[in-house]
Amino acid sequence: MPFAFAAEYVIDKVLVYAVTLLLIWAFVDCAFRRADAFVAIGTLQKAIWLLIVGFAALIMVWQSLLARPQMGFLSWIAAFVAAFYLLEIRRGLREAIEGPW
Repeated sequence: MPFAFAAEYVIDKVLVYAVTLLLIWAFVDCAFRRADAFVAIGTLQKAIWLLIVGFAALIMVWQSLLARPQMGFLSWIAAFVAAFYLLEIRRGLREAIEGPW
């Protein structure tokens, strides 16, 4: 049984750190994108996306600084925010700025 707890601890720790890095990447990417590109793809404004991604990143940084980091409810929501921004919004922004090809 102790091995199962150790494995769960390692998996939680890796997930928390991975999601934290993804959210920091998403925040930096969002900060360097042009504001008019957000309007061009018909999504929320740049400032709102910065707030959403930044708040999710703060949640994950706080979670990673705990003595026992674990993926809780807010952590899974933050992971969804990172995935949605990086897979949907970022792709749309790149196509709006650089073209589809």
